[in-house]
Amino acid sequence: MPESYLNLRSTEEWSGVWWLPDRPDKQVPGTLHYAPNGTLTLTLIGGFEDGLFDPEIEGRITSHDERTSWKAIWGAVRNQELTILDCISVASQRRLSSAPNTPERQTILATSALIGSHTHNENETVFSQCEISVENLNQWAASPAFTFSWELLSDGRPNGHGGIEVAPPEEPSVDIHHAKWTLAHVLTLPTIDYFRGSTVARTSETAIVRVTPDQPCTLNDALRFTRLLQDLVSLATHRAAGVIWLRLTIPAARSSEDNNFHILNRDVNVLYSPARVGIDNEKGSSESRV
Repeated sequence: MPESYLNLRSTEEWSGVWWLPDRPDKQVPGTLHYAPNGTLTLTLIGGFEDGLFDPEIEGRITSHDERTSWKAIWGAVRNQELTILDCISVASQRRLSSAPNTPERQTILATSALIGSHTHNENETVFSQCEISVENLNQWAASPAFTFSWELLSDGRPNGHGGIEVAPPEEPSVDIHHAKWTLAHVLTLPTIDYFRGSTVARTSETAIVRVTPDQPCTLNDALRFTRLLQDLVSLATHRAAGVIWLRLTIPAARSSEDNNFHILNRDVNVLYSPARVGIDNEKGSSESRV
């Protein structure tokens, strides 16, 4: 699988600086952790004002039961933009001598993350394309990229000669509700792995669905497209189809001065917790069940 796709069952970590979109002057170091169960946890060294503690005239500090939430928190990790959405502070540590609303350490949970962009919310129309991978989509597509061949002796036994040919299949598409849905394939070139006891040659094919709306779409739109594809494959295979990965595209920006493109398209990986997270390396449904 190409590195540009971020599997929802992976374990990931990003360490950098984080800030609120309206407070770029206050940046806090921290680490974002993603677990295969869809949990997104941001651990900050320092933190944002959460309003959970108030000073009183007698010098006491009072804790409130309500939790502070933020619509979005932005981050920068190795020149890469990150956004976590629908965030809530679940733990704040502070000393009595510190500023009343500024913690020394803070733990924040988020419902989704965009790896590769800064957005303000899940309804911001900035994405030009969605690429979706779900379980058993290859079986449903029924358009394999591989052709196998082998030679036989006169008695019908294999003579040891054979081959695997890789050829990109056609990519059929259909227009549905102002969006173009394309059945596409991601292929990897053949590679050879040398082990101590054997040599293995391999290649791979991944069927995906690419959705290109007529107008820029939102993260919520992309999640809706993903649920539609899940429902379709689940109905066809008689089993729940989990999401393996979801990747969005931000189109190249056009300069107002010379009317030329000055930034390439940007890929944005989405991390979230769908109804079912897909497992990409387990045996799929048989073709007879599709």
